[in-house]
Amino acid sequence: RVITWCDNVEDLSGIEVASGDWTARDALPDTLRELLAEIGRSYAPFLLANAKALEAGNEHVDGSVDGARWRQTPFKYQGKCLQWLREAYAALAPADAAAVDTALAGSGCEMLFDR
Repeated sequence: RVITWCDNVEDLSGIEVASGDWTARDALPDTLRELLAEIGRSYAPFLLANAKALEAGNEHVDGSVDGARWRQTPFKYQGKCLQWLREAYAALAPADAAAVDTALAGSGCEMLFDR
């Protein structure tokens, strides 16, 4: 039953996706740039602070978002997510890395990658 359910819900949109349906990486819409800026402003600093807290063995992550202070227990999973992002970025071909750099430029997300 699980296999049948997966087959049925795999794509409930009913729209077949073709390779030409994707946005060209050199023509990213402003909405995506705005989303990346929000991630760079609010979530990227958390990922970095969380990674530092995990590495140091700290019991808490302290930081601020929009001027509001926050404190929480470090999340090991988010530490792994940052590691996976960095590994995927490091594995990119030079042209692909340059495209990613261009897409992230000015968003704040670029702080996630060791350069």
